[in-house]
Amino acid sequence: MALALAGVSGCGSSGEEKKVETGPTVTRTQTVKAEPTPIPTPPSTPPKPTAAPTADAASTVEAYFAAINARDHRRAWDLGGKNLGGSYESFQAGFADTVRDTVRIVDVQDGAVTVALDALQADGTVRSFEGTYEVRKGMIVDADVRLVSPTPESAAPTVPEGTIRSYPPGPPAGVPDVDCSDLPGPVRVGPSDPHRLDRDGDGIGCEPD
Repeated sequence: MALALAGVSGCGSSGEEKKVETGPTVTRTQTVKAEPTPIPTPPSTPPKPTAAPTADAASTVEAYFAAINARDHRRAWDLGGKNLGGSYESFQAGFADTVRDTVRIVDVQDGAVTVALDALQADGTVRSFEGTYEVRKGMIVDADVRLVSPTPESAAPTVPEGTIRSYPPGPPAGVPDVDCSDLPGPVRVGPSDPHRLDRDGDGIGCEPD
C-alpha cells in the first residue's frame, strides 16, 4: 500500500501539466493600390487654317464705295485705290463726273468679291460695270472691272432740246436711293435704273405725268 501511494505521488510531481498561453492569431492583409491604366491620348490634329471671313472682304469693298460717294477720296485711296494703278490725283479725277456709285455684292469667295456697279453720271446717264475686287487684310489689292452697259448719246431716246437736265449732287452718304423730288426734271437712266426713276421703261426718268 505504501508503494502504491508513492507511485501516485511520484507521477504527480514529475508529470505536472504546464499551460502555455498563446496570443490571438493576427492575419495582416496588405492592400496594394492598383495604378490606373493610362488612356492613350489621340495625336493632336493641327488646326486647319481659317480663311478670312467673307463678310470682311465684302465690307471692305462696300466701305471703299461709301468713301467714294462721300467724296472722301483719301480714305478710298487708303482702302485700296492706291493699288489700282496711277497717282492719287488721277484716281481722284476719275470720279469728277460721277454723282454716285451703287454697288451690289454678287458673290464672295475668300477674298474675291464679285460686284455689279451702276455709276450715275452728272449728265443723268448710268454706266454699268461688273467685275471682281481682290481683298487681303482689309485692303483691295487688285481689281478686274469692265464696262458692260454704257449709254451713249446715240442710243438715248430723242427728246426735245433742253428737256434732259444734269443730275444734281447726290444724297448724303449712306442714303442709297433718290426719287424724282431730288431732281429738277427728267434725266436719262441706264438699263438697270438703280434708283427706279424710269416708270415706263423708255430710258427717261422723272417724266411729267
